[in-house]
Amino acid sequence: GHRTATAPTEKYPVLYRIGRLLQLIGLLLVPIAMAGNLAELAGGPVWLDLKQMLLLAGLGIAVFYLGHSIQMRTGSS
Repeated sequence: GHRTATAPTEKYPVLYRIGRLLQLIGLLLVPIAMAGNLAELAGGPVWLDLKQMLLLAGLGIAVFYLGHSIQMRTGSS
């Protein structure tokens, strides 16, 4: 059938997708940062020290919240 109500994805499809993508990137950055730090602790190649790991994790959280707020804004009519 035909829907009359407009979904948030129909109103701002690009912004909504960007919001979702940013959330995904943010969610992926945190475990990647932690894994990089754990690899160093295990005696592996040093590609992230603690400071860099915390910065990357913080960036991931910030990117997630940015994506979340974009999605919420596009979702509200």
